[in-house]
Amino acid sequence: MFARYKILFNSWLALTLSVLFFHPLIATLHDNIIILQWRVQNSLELISVIVLFTVILTVALLLIDKIPGVRLRFALLFCIFIVPFISFFIHFLQQVDYKNALVILGEYAHKNQLLVEIIVTFCGAVFLVLAARYTSKMTHVIIILILILSPLNLLAGWTLWSIWDVNTKIDINTPNLCDKKTHTPDHNLIIILFDSLSYEYLYKNASVSSRYTNFHRLSSISDNYHNALSPGKQTLTAIPGLLTGKSFDNVLMGYRQIYKISKENKKEYLDILSENLFSIAKKSGYKTFLFGSYLPYCEMFDRYLNRGHSFSIYNYAGVETHFSLLSPIMTNLIIWPRQSPQGFIKNIVVSQWQKEQTIKVFKFSMAALDEKNPFFLFTHIYSTHVPLVFDRNGYFDNKEPFLQSAENYTKAVEFADYTLGELIRKMEKNTIFESSEVIVLSDHNNRSMFPGKENHIPLIIKKPFQQIKNDLFGPVHTEGILNEIMKKNSTIKINANPGK
Repeated sequence: MFARYKILFNSWLALTLSVLFFHPLIATLHDNIIILQWRVQNSLELISVIVLFTVILTVALLLIDKIPGVRLRFALLFCIFIVPFISFFIHFLQQVDYKNALVILGEYAHKNQLLVEIIVTFCGAVFLVLAARYTSKMTHVIIILILILSPLNLLAGWTLWSIWDVNTKIDINTPNLCDKKTHTPDHNLIIILFDSLSYEYLYKNASVSSRYTNFHRLSSISDNYHNALSPGKQTLTAIPGLLTGKSFDNVLMGYRQIYKISKENKKEYLDILSENLFSIAKKSGYKTFLFGSYLPYCEMFDRYLNRGHSFSIYNYAGVETHFSLLSPIMTNLIIWPRQSPQGFIKNIVVSQWQKEQTIKVFKFSMAALDEKNPFFLFTHIYSTHVPLVFDRNGYFDNKEPFLQSAENYTKAVEFADYTLGELIRKMEKNTIFESSEVIVLSDHNNRSMFPGKENHIPLIIKKPFQQIKNDLFGPVHTEGILNEIMKKNSTIKINANPGK
């Protein structure tokens, strides 16, 4: 009887440790599941790995309990406890509005590493002295602390139960989807959006820097808008505005919905189903393609897409092609803060995610260029956004992928230049480059490097068969420009007041 009680007790402790480790992911599922683009398979993966962790930790706790040396028992228990506790505690501080304080502390620690090392060494020494002197009491403290936090098991269970039916659509492949045509388009429309691409880095004295050969070449036969303004200062407000021909004061993602926030601070559902670039393109006779990260594109535009794929910037499962117990672990690590000490591990995982999703978006986009019918392609390429892990030669192991230095960012723009070149070469191979309308832009500026200019973006538009460069210096609202272009290719007008 006592042995059974001991197994149950240690199993409860083990389950608590598992839930503590996955607290960042579980809390995000509870508060803001939409940003994860979560699916039923992901729920099965998470439940499976929690069960596996619990079994392994139960066995470990039972074995530790049989070790005769009290200090060795404490050391092993502490090693099992510390990582789940840090995972929980740091995220909990973020939940109670200490995120900015943690960021400032992390940045200070990064700039004052010697001081941090001295403090950590001193605290470690004090801890070791206390652990050596009061080993039994400190062992009891850890167990009591785990028991105090164990009601989180119930919250985790409730969260997983409540999201069991969530199955976000992340892939669309309906090649025969068609709409009643108002006319047959006479050329392709291709929009290539590089996230956070900066006008200030791309252009020097109103000309694209010769460093970026493919941007320079496209610019030389295109309309160059030198004062183009995005409808938003961040991706969440900018891209819905670009795709609907509207601007929004504020947009947020909450639990399962995307909301727009008015100037009066009223929260309403963001309705983009009726009037958007894809609905217009579909009614105009285009095949439609949409690929990219961050927003749940396939859920937002599913009825208007022939082919689409979206990636969450947090859910690692999006770049996996099969059931994987590693996916929830990787996702949890991506949600960890980028600052030390968790940042050391997060940076490795999120860099790999950036590599995989960038490659996949590129491949999807290249495949779309093989379409024989007139098509509208919108591709959102994330490689110029942190984590910065690309240069002209492709992926590289960047030890500080979140450091937005001139060196890191220049490398990212060079990779964007390479990517653009590959897309253009594919168009030329398929003999569609000259006849297509090609638009290159960003959703917003690099905000950390150019504060106060967040809305200023590059906008390059090559019309069909255009061979000369035009420079336009007046301020324009990019959502209005896209609206006008779609109006030219359709008898249907987006109901919008551009720039307002």
